[in-house]
Amino acid sequence: MELQFCDLLPLCMDQLTTHAARYHYQTGGRISVPIVIRNKFGTRPGGGPSHSSCNHGAFLHFPGLKIIIPTTPADGKGLLLSAIRDPNPVLCFESHHLYGVKGPVPEGDYTVPIGVAAVRRAGKDLTIVTCGGMVLKADEAAERLKSKGIDVEIVDLRSLAPLDKDTILKSVAKTRRAMVVDEGPAVGGLCAEIAAVIEENLFSDLKGPVARVGAHHLPPPHSPPLVEAMVPSTERIVETALKLAEGKRLF
Repeated sequence: MELQFCDLLPLCMDQLTTHAARYHYQTGGRISVPIVIRNKFGTRPGGGPSHSSCNHGAFLHFPGLKIIIPTTPADGKGLLLSAIRDPNPVLCFESHHLYGVKGPVPEGDYTVPIGVAAVRRAGKDLTIVTCGGMVLKADEAAERLKSKGIDVEIVDLRSLAPLDKDTILKSVAKTRRAMVVDEGPAVGGLCAEIAAVIEENLFSDLKGPVARVGAHHLPPPHSPPLVEAMVPSTERIVETALKLAEGKRLF
C-alpha cells in the first residue's frame, strides 16, 4: 500500500506496531503479515508541518518492522522486490529529493537484500554514514572536502532495520573519524543510534567524537529560508567535517 506522506504513518500506529509487527512472534511464526507500506519523506519548501516530516528514525523503536530507504533507481527496484517477498511488514521510506534521479536499473528478477549497506564513495580520512536524499548532500560535501585534503568515505545505509553494523564499523575502523547525517532530527533517532553503535564498538580507536548532523528539533516550517536553515546543508556537513579534522569542539 502507499501513503502519500510519512506524516500519515502515525494514524496507522496501533495496527502497524502493536499488531502487524508482532503477529509473527506472538504465533510462533504461524501467522505473518506480508505488507509493504511505501511513503514519501523529506522536508520541502511549502510542505509545512503536515507534509514534510522525516519520522523514519522513530520506527527503529518497534521490533518486527523492517525499514528500507532506497537511494538509486536500482535500489528502488531491488529493495522493493525484496520487501514484497518478505513475510513480515516492511516500511519503505522514499525521499522526495530523489524522485527525479535517473540511473541504470537491471532488467529481470533483480533484488537487493534488506539489511545491507552500500559504500558509495571510498575514502580514508572520514566516514559519513547517511541515507536517502542526504547521500547527495554528503557527496557534494565530500567533493568540497577533497580540495581541502580530506578524503571522505560515504556509507549509504539503504536499510535502517536491520541495520548493517558490520559495514559501518568496518569503514569507521579504517578512517577513525565518523559523522552521521540524517534529514530527521538528531535527537533520539537514527543519528543517536548509529553514533552509539560506533562509540560502543570503536571508542578507543576514534580520533574524535562521532558527529551528528541532523535537522533541528522543530516542526517543519512553510518558509523556504526556514526549511533550508532547519535541515542539514552541504555547508553544515563541510563545517562539521573540518572541525573533526582539526580536533575542535563540535558544539
